[in-house]
Amino acid sequence: MLSVYEGFFMGGARVLHSDVLLGLQQGGQRHRVLSMHSEVYREASRQRMQDDTCYQRLTAAGVDVTSLGRTSGAGGTGPAAFTGREVVGTARAMASADITLSLKEQPLALLTRPGLPRRPVVVCLHRSDPHHQPSALQDLKAAIAGGTVAACICCAASTRDAYERAGIPAAALHVIPNGVDLARFRPEAAGRRALGARLGKPPVGLSSRIMPVTTT
Repeated sequence: MLSVYEGFFMGGARVLHSDVLLGLQQGGQRHRVLSMHSEVYREASRQRMQDDTCYQRLTAAGVDVTSLGRTSGAGGTGPAAFTGREVVGTARAMASADITLSLKEQPLALLTRPGLPRRPVVVCLHRSDPHHQPSALQDLKAAIAGGTVAACICCAASTRDAYERAGIPAAALHVIPNGVDLARFRPEAAGRRALGARLGKPPVGLSSRIMPVTTT
């Protein structure tokens, strides 16, 4: 199985997907990863593939990870057209795979290029705002209409519903629900108020993200 990433920059979807690949690899399946970018400049940081924890864990477990060598941001290649060399490299990676997994929609601009092996492509969808990147949504629609995409795996029912509203056929959307027991771990207003009273503070919500710091 081949998984195609836009890049090894920080993000929950990449961490989750890499954890799943590690489990499957350790269970005896053979997996490969192709990264479109070898480094990206985003959120005020330079993020190199080799420095990424997911990359290091995957390669340490024997997962073959390769890259097209692109860079994005800070003068990188960005969304430029794919070269013949990049298409050939992708075809070589796909040739030994039975199924290709696309992490989000962005790799579809590559996976729909002419000359690639015909393999079922499954797209892993992790957002509930498909219109956030209109070009990626259009690539997804075109790949489904052209028969390249065999199925879309959604991380939640809200993701499925959002993509269906955006025009993706319902038959193509499948949900693998969150692994957390939502019947046990759920918002509970009374519990928050009780905790706040015990701590002498009002209930506070915190949303954060761990980012690497790499100097150039």
